[in-house]
Amino acid sequence: QEQFDKAKEYIEQAESMISGRKFVYYAKACYFALKNQKQEAMKNLKEAIAIAPLECKQEAKINPDFDRLRDNPEFKTLISS
Repeated sequence: QEQFDKAKEYIEQAESMISGRKFVYYAKACYFALKNQKQEAMKNLKEAIAIAPLECKQEAKINPDFDRLRDNPEFKTLISS
């Protein structure tokens, strides 16, 4: 739990320094997916994909952080479209 909290802190620091960058949204999506907070994970993944569609979709397809979302129809559509 302590590692997750520290990760979230670092992500929030990065977000405040570099607002709107795809890697911040992507990192947040990974964080929330690992915490099984699916709605927040999807929201942030959508933001990342809006900024860098090809890169984020390809990465999300193979990133094990998103394994809990693989059966989600919205996730499947998001990474395949």
